[in-house]
Amino acid sequence: MRWQPHQDTRGLWADNPHHQKTHITETKRRNSRKDLKDMTFGLKRKTRIGFWNVRTLREAGRLRQVEKEMENYRLDILGLSEVRWPESGEFQTQNGGVLLYAGQTGEDAMHRNGVGLLLPKRSKKSLLEWKPVSERIITARFKTNVRYVTVIQCYAPTEIAKGELKDAFYTELNGVLRQTNSRDIKILMGDLNAKVGSENEGLEHIMGVHGVGIRNVNGELLIDTCAEHDLVIGGTLFPHRNCHKITWVSPDHVTENQIDHIVISRKFRHSLLDVRNRRGADVGSDHHLVLADFRLKIVANRTKLNHRCKKIEVARLKDQQIKETFALELQNRFQVLSEENFMEEGIETCWQKIKNSYLDVGEEILGIKAHQRKEWISDAAWNEISHRKELKLKLNFCKTRAQKSEAHKEYMEANKKVKALLRRDKRKWIHEQAKLAEEASRQGNMKELYNITKRLSMNNFRHEGPVKNKNGVMLTTQQAQLQRWEEHFRELLNCEDNQEEQVRDVPEEVEEDQDINLQCPTMYEIRIALKTLKNTKAPGLDNIAPELLKADIESTVKMLHPLLKHIWLEEKSPKEWKNGLVVKLPKREICQIVITGVVLHCCQCPVRSSPELF
Repeated sequence: MRWQPHQDTRGLWADNPHHQKTHITETKRRNSRKDLKDMTFGLKRKTRIGFWNVRTLREAGRLRQVEKEMENYRLDILGLSEVRWPESGEFQTQNGGVLLYAGQTGEDAMHRNGVGLLLPKRSKKSLLEWKPVSERIITARFKTNVRYVTVIQCYAPTEIAKGELKDAFYTELNGVLRQTNSRDIKILMGDLNAKVGSENEGLEHIMGVHGVGIRNVNGELLIDTCAEHDLVIGGTLFPHRNCHKITWVSPDHVTENQIDHIVISRKFRHSLLDVRNRRGADVGSDHHLVLADFRLKIVANRTKLNHRCKKIEVARLKDQQIKETFALELQNRFQVLSEENFMEEGIETCWQKIKNSYLDVGEEILGIKAHQRKEWISDAAWNEISHRKELKLKLNFCKTRAQKSEAHKEYMEANKKVKALLRRDKRKWIHEQAKLAEEASRQGNMKELYNITKRLSMNNFRHEGPVKNKNGVMLTTQQAQLQRWEEHFRELLNCEDNQEEQVRDVPEEVEEDQDINLQCPTMYEIRIALKTLKNTKAPGLDNIAPELLKADIESTVKMLHPLLKHIWLEEKSPKEWKNGLVVKLPKREICQIVITGVVLHCCQCPVRSSPELF
């Protein structure tokens, strides 16, 4: 029989300081191991990075298909070429991920080229900064405990492109690599349109012997770039069958090349575990998805994010029974607070208890607002997408040219059917949204009508690229951007330098006797102020919506009046009331700033309001 310690003995162990210290240490280790599981780069886990030329993301449902393939292969970062989206910015995906993209800019921007980085929700924690360099290059930096990892996604000109275009691209790429911190782990990937071949005589430090094809001009340019910046071409290092190395297949399925590559710093070459294509992934592109497995010899550090407060479902207060239940529970909470004489504990404690009463009762009775958007792609379309994927697998395993030709015809027919079904589903979804908009208009629900109109106009892009300083230099780190915003508002809101001009504007003759009420706010004034609050307005930092305050006005007046009286007499306010909410309204060229509802700068071509809390 196994010996078990007596209860008293266990009590003695619990009182032992050495035992307590050991227990705390083990708890910290468990929490540390838990944190490492959420990191993009880590010591004891594989990091899977993919890159793919998807041909376009402008077709209906194409981005959702790419995101689903990323989930199927459990990718941490997915680089995309030929995105074909103009401008640059961030796009929030349906599953909580983010797409960082860069395309052509200016008034004559066209839907050509374009690159992007698709990050799942878990990988956003490690993202430190990103920079849209051009329509062919985008960079992102990820934070770790020891080193930073810089990922550069590219889309190089084709082999038949003009020499000036190639020289301009590699000049720009070399500039980006030189500007990257020398201590960073550099990862360059994408559709480079370069065939490097398998001959590596004299180039053993740059590439291996497992390349495919005969080296072309773009291949020479890529090798020269790797030699200059001490990089290694990862796709040539690992022995695989040729069918697992090729990344592009011609439309007639006769020509196959390895033109998509991943390049890593030579110092960390052994952190690269494997590189190969995944022919089973399918979005209707003639390029294969290429995956690279990493085990970086560093420990990642979690990046802290400012999570937004959960919104309470105040729309349920329209139900009279729920409203009465909410008011009754609120009255009970306030009755308990009154019996405790909480006003004697100070203004700060008093306000926190009042705020928590509203939030707790609201979450308990009304619940939290769910942000789930219904997917418009039908099951029939997904079934056809799966069928097209099966046909691609069949095409990959064909041996003869006749079999490939027949399988290719079946695949193209399935691809046409998928596009037709997606267009049909999109039209059906738009028709349903239009009906909902008409119904909201009939009921006078302007908020719902505005939301539907915004969805139908597809104006949901978050064009929020890095800001610039006074000299026009782009600021890519979050810390630098916050410092720039702080500098901007300090200069804008501090009027010490303009006191003389303000004094000149004051009229010389001022009436001495002015009828100004200097008495403490009365319950009647508080009641009038509450009634004038408008519904459906965004709550402040306390997350208390106007509907919660107006659900039971008399109870709110009774609780706020003693608090406001103390504030008036002591001339002190809660610390939370001194904080402001700054909202950035990104534009195509500059940003519009709105603070506490007052517009400070204006410009044309609004894109989308995006609240940010400092």
